[in-house]
Amino acid sequence: MPLWQLVSVEHTSDAVLAEQRPSPSEAVLPESTGDLLAVPPTPPIALWSRLEPRLHAWIGERHRSRRLDLTRAVRCLSQRRHMERLPRLTRVRWPTSLCVWLDRRNHMAPVLDDQLDLLKCLYEACGSEAIRLECLTGTEPATMLAARVRPGETVLAVSDAGELTGQPGLWRAAANMVERRGGRALALVPQANAQTAWPSLPWDPKPSRDRATEVDCLLDLVAPAQYVQPGLMRMIRRLDRRLGLDAEVRAWSHADVHRADGVGLLLKPEALARRRPEFAKHADADLQREVADALRAWRAAQPKELIHAETVGWLGDGAPPGDVRAAEAWFAGLDAALVRRGDASGWLSHASRGVLRGIPEARYDDSPLGEALGRIFACAHQGMEGVVLPAGLRMEAVRTALEAPESVSHWAVRQVGGELVLRPNIGTTWPSVIDEPGSPLAVLPARRSVLHLEGERRTSHTLGQQIALPGGDQVFLESDCARLTLSRIMRPEWATACGRDRYGLWAEMAVGEVRHRLRWIPPGRFLMGSPESEAGRDDDEGPQHEVTVTEGFWLGETPVTQALWVAVMEENPSRFQDPARPVEQVSWDDTQTFFNRLEGKFGVAAVLPSEAQWEYACRAGTTTGTWLGDLEILGANNAPLLDDIAWYGGNSGRDFDLDDGYDSSGWPERQYNHARAGTRAVATKAANPWGLYDMLGNVLEWCQDFSRAYHETPEFDPRGPEHGGSRVFRGGAWSDRARYARSAFRFGAHPGARNGALGFRLARGQPAQPAELELPEQAQRAEPTGLRGAEPARSGDVQSPSAQVQARPPAPGAARPEFDNLEPRKPGFFRRLFNKTESP
Repeated sequence: MPLWQLVSVEHTSDAVLAEQRPSPSEAVLPESTGDLLAVPPTPPIALWSRLEPRLHAWIGERHRSRRLDLTRAVRCLSQRRHMERLPRLTRVRWPTSLCVWLDRRNHMAPVLDDQLDLLKCLYEACGSEAIRLECLTGTEPATMLAARVRPGETVLAVSDAGELTGQPGLWRAAANMVERRGGRALALVPQANAQTAWPSLPWDPKPSRDRATEVDCLLDLVAPAQYVQPGLMRMIRRLDRRLGLDAEVRAWSHADVHRADGVGLLLKPEALARRRPEFAKHADADLQREVADALRAWRAAQPKELIHAETVGWLGDGAPPGDVRAAEAWFAGLDAALVRRGDASGWLSHASRGVLRGIPEARYDDSPLGEALGRIFACAHQGMEGVVLPAGLRMEAVRTALEAPESVSHWAVRQVGGELVLRPNIGTTWPSVIDEPGSPLAVLPARRSVLHLEGERRTSHTLGQQIALPGGDQVFLESDCARLTLSRIMRPEWATACGRDRYGLWAEMAVGEVRHRLRWIPPGRFLMGSPESEAGRDDDEGPQHEVTVTEGFWLGETPVTQALWVAVMEENPSRFQDPARPVEQVSWDDTQTFFNRLEGKFGVAAVLPSEAQWEYACRAGTTTGTWLGDLEILGANNAPLLDDIAWYGGNSGRDFDLDDGYDSSGWPERQYNHARAGTRAVATKAANPWGLYDMLGNVLEWCQDFSRAYHETPEFDPRGPEHGGSRVFRGGAWSDRARYARSAFRFGAHPGARNGALGFRLARGQPAQPAELELPEQAQRAEPTGLRGAEPARSGDVQSPSAQVQARPPAPGAARPEFDNLEPRKPGFFRRLFNKTESP
């Protein structure tokens, strides 16, 4: 099964999202006048004066007359042959008993009227008493008609005699049945060089050189017509003297024909799109003018919408068949009427779909006519599945044509095998909680129910349907609010395995014997920071502002574990030793060394996520304090909502399994009573909707950015300043109070700081900001801008992340200091972490 990933999202601007449906113009749809059956006289295949001698000699009965055949008599005498009787002349006369079979099936539609004219002439020539009529329809084969033939009766079948329908054996059997009854089986066929089972006479004696080429040529000539009736095809066919009746009949059953009957035929839309440019390219100017004149003459008494559609769809060099201004005014009226009615199932929408057939894609441009055509198309095909869209049709036509609800709805896009399944979603939350087959690909915002899918071709669908994934390596999914780009993905070269599950796309890398899984975080946008009403909020988390993450990236499913760190660095700095626990006691500088060795030894390039990427991944489409909702803080270390998703100061010591845990007995208002606490094994709490574990709690996680203050201006892929004194870390830790285990919580310290609550998570797929390892002393000691720590200490705020940071890395070769000997850098910013008389 191919794997797909969301690689880009283009959101519609707020101005377009707030765009109201424009009021329709005052143009009124003109009344449809004319009769589709009001047609000029159809030119005959051949004049009766020319056909009669050939037909009379072919089917006539020969009788001896009383007149002597002097030529034969003289020849016999000159050769001295004995004549027992005098030779007499043979007389040919119309049969006295003639059974006429008229083939009235659809493939003979071009000659149905000619058959009736022929029958009328035969009645006049033979007399009504001598003729018996049989009609061949789709329900009666030729053998059934042959069973009713009278002894000695001549049969004239006005048909293809099985050549076009692929039934030569059936007609051969019918001919044998007629001959066994003493009769004759003869056929009047359209084609001159037909290979039939009956003796045949061509209706049109012009032979066909290359049947396939002649049929294609004729279909190119009639392509400018919106609806082709038999007489119109005959009129246009006779404009090219190279084409015979055979091309006309064969065109009726061509593969490019959508529907054909005795009234007329419709070419398939894709055939029109292909053949109209061929007509404009290969037909000379005189032939194009003659075709336009034929259309104009034929449509004189027919409904005006036909000539208007043919005028708009005209691609020839000469003048179109109708008035261009009148056609544009008519389509403007249709546009206004459809927008005003908004009726997807009414007769007007049905008629509009017929009128739009074959309109060239080039007409759907940004001109007034192109915009009107786009709105007509959107209204006429509203609610229809799998409609192929013109290449020039834009989603703006849908926005302005279809009435939009006031609110935006969100739809979960899931891959189930080779199909996309769209289901309603709760806001922008990543849809991993849906208990259905498949895995999520994206969340699509939309106001209107119309959806465009673009792969090898563009099609229209209704939200809530299952859509087959087209071929190719890229698919575009577009609503009136966003355009998603989905790409087929193979296993990344750095990964040993790749797949999908209920959370989405994952890839796994191997570092020695250690396997580490990463999750694909697709692009999108979110509100960074927290609202003023959020419980536990600090001022540095605002103002809230919109951030767009333009590129997707891979992010570790868990923080880097001690097992992975040891596999790369061959030593373990962690306070709480356990391969399954996250590594801690690592500074920002240490993470850069880790990444360099990871790439150098194992060929895997990785970086830290930016602060915006970290919060975007932590929220996973949610807008509340945590992905489960806003916190209800019952005490400093008591927020029951966190118990399922995070190890924090309220539960990190519950059933603690290491002997050297930190003394937590003095922590106030704990959710559970515990005496020793520390880090816990990764992935033992529930994951967020993107399948990321321990985004909140367990260890704080370094980010790539220098600290900065927030602004209200929307941002794209913010990376923070190029220089600074503090690097950001996120997420809260095992020793933190409940208020810090939130998606918007942010803090920072200089790059050399390390302690037993500082870890990190690796990322791939985005450019890394260069590491600033060598900074002036003043820059290293600079306080973070816009982050906690630049403010005075809050009264009573003893247990906080500020107490968890070591001021300086140890000197080379020096022993690592104990955590109860941390030197504070500034009141309220670096406090003692493991003070025996105070809770951290």
